[in-house]
Amino acid sequence: PEYSSRPELVRTPYRAAKAWREMTAGLRIEDPLEVVGKGIFDVPEARDLVAIRDMPFHSMCEHHLLPFSGMAHVAYIPD
Repeated sequence: PEYSSRPELVRTPYRAAKAWREMTAGLRIEDPLEVVGKGIFDVPEARDLVAIRDMPFHSMCEHHLLPFSGMAHVAYIPD
């Protein structure tokens, strides 16, 4: 049987918490405008569909507690 008091396991909670903080560090953003920079701008005469393709993303599955990655595609009509 496994014994949770084994010396090798004493710091496991600390290591798990540290790993979790590192894996989710990108989710703590103080100022979202700092992230998008000049990616937000106003073009009053814009009326056509805007489409952005192949945006890489990385996130964390809240159910499985595992990281995952993918590509996102977004389209919208400006107000």
